[in-house]
Amino acid sequence: MDSYAKRRLELNDYAGIPLNKCFHSLLVAAKEYDNLPFGETYCRSYIAKVRHLRFGQGDAEALRNYFVRMQKRSSIFVYVIDMDDEGRMQNVFWADARSRAAYKSFRDVISFDNTYLTNKYNMPFAPFVGVNHHRQSILFGCGLLSREDTKTYVWLFKSWLKCIKGRATKAIITDQYRSMQGAVAQQYDNALKSKIEKENKADFESLNSSYKLVIGFYFEKRFQEAYTNAIFKLFQDELQGMLFCNFLLVKVDGAQYVFHVTNIIEWKHGDFKKRIVYTVRYDAIAFDAQCSCHLFEFRGINFRHMVKILIDKDVKEFHPRFILSLWRKDVKHGHYSVINCYEDLMSGENAK
Repeated sequence: MDSYAKRRLELNDYAGIPLNKCFHSLLVAAKEYDNLPFGETYCRSYIAKVRHLRFGQGDAEALRNYFVRMQKRSSIFVYVIDMDDEGRMQNVFWADARSRAAYKSFRDVISFDNTYLTNKYNMPFAPFVGVNHHRQSILFGCGLLSREDTKTYVWLFKSWLKCIKGRATKAIITDQYRSMQGAVAQQYDNALKSKIEKENKADFESLNSSYKLVIGFYFEKRFQEAYTNAIFKLFQDELQGMLFCNFLLVKVDGAQYVFHVTNIIEWKHGDFKKRIVYTVRYDAIAFDAQCSCHLFEFRGINFRHMVKILIDKDVKEFHPRFILSLWRKDVKHGHYSVINCYEDLMSGENAK
């Protein structure tokens, strides 16, 4: 088999194309059987060998030993290994104790993507990533896959559901952009230690310092006391954005108010301005507000359109739903108490 045929088989296998179709395409290119010096059985054997060799000689056993050591250190560490018909490792999934505990706190939305690690394995890397209360990415679990096809992904998601004990997330976001892929791959390459250090630093800063108030209204002070610095800064950005908002009262029905809020958006280079009108409904009894932009429901941040009305009504109280527990700095999340037990797979610990 020449290098062209080998490469074509490997690429098609990565893409999840059935082997019989791959062989048929080679047959079409060769025009007839006599011009093809190998058969479908040989192709199947070659692909099986390639999948096995992606781990490298001895690497599969080293990875398995690593998982066993991690589970001895923490019984909450989980891993699943998928073997082929000949007992060779082809897919793996794992999640450490801290990642599993963090999922309980930040499982509302997760991002799932597959990318290629820039290392010798050249295998699809599939991490499950969420966002913590500092809007930092946080790892919930990950897989290393031999191929990208439906069967493999079914196995991966079954392993994932087993890991989280069936507590499914509200939404899964997939993103195939290369920039996102590179960022996710880098996140795990540098991985858990760096992420934990950044989160600990952000926790310390949020508990011991805060951004100064911009307008000094009561609810701004409440958000300053409740939210982490990263989230409070996003809220203050919305306060500054109110400078580009005007409003008009269009309807009153008892304690129910309806406003039209015009948001002036300036495009790049300032040569064009667009005016978008949103509808804000305010309940003076429940101290609740809703905006047609639905950005609070989407991002969990109180947006300028609602805040503009709350300020105009001189609101001293507001609905509890406006302070999400997800963003609070005083919530003790379960993963804080989990000691990270990761080690470098290639470190001297392997010899112990």
